[in-house]
Amino acid sequence: MDKAIDLKKGERVAIISAILTFTIALIKGIVGYISGSIALIADALHSFSDVLGPIAVYVGLKFAQKDPNERFPYGYYRAETLASLVVSFLIFITGIETLRESIERISNPTTISHPFAAILALLISLAVTYYLYKYKERVGKEIHSQALMGEGQHSLVDFYTSVAALIAIISSYFGFTIIEPIVEAIISIAFRNCYILDEC
Repeated sequence: MDKAIDLKKGERVAIISAILTFTIALIKGIVGYISGSIALIADALHSFSDVLGPIAVYVGLKFAQKDPNERFPYGYYRAETLASLVVSFLIFITGIETLRESIERISNPTTISHPFAAILALLISLAVTYYLYKYKERVGKEIHSQALMGEGQHSLVDFYTSVAALIAIISSYFGFTIIEPIVEAIISIAFRNCYILDEC
């Protein structure tokens, strides 16, 4: 019974995470388009792809609640493990994509037209993303969910990616457009290696 309650709690976290992540992605996408910020648009695209993470966790937790049967005599709890693997894969892909975009921007640095709107959008994103990181980590530990804790780490990756975008926009405002791709490249390499070594 306690396990079922824990799984329901995990489901609720996954749903809240998906909704907030999608909302933040939409805000960053709109502001990025209006301001002409490539960094913000890229960050928005990452956030849209990040919606898949909590959805994968939700599906895994949902299956984990099914009763054992002849085909699965020990139940469907391994479904959550599969969801955790999906989350890890998404984090890895995000790191690769960020690195690719960073390399492109080193060759083609850009400036933006409405930096203050972009900065505000990123500050909101940072606050929400950090909240999601702490929320998923806490509940994940409470219910012993590797998938949810993995999603918490995913939110932390997103937090630092947004920090890089914020640094890039501020630097661009002061004329240092080359800083953005360098910072993002460093972060993407660091987190990619972190997950390859499973040390996050």
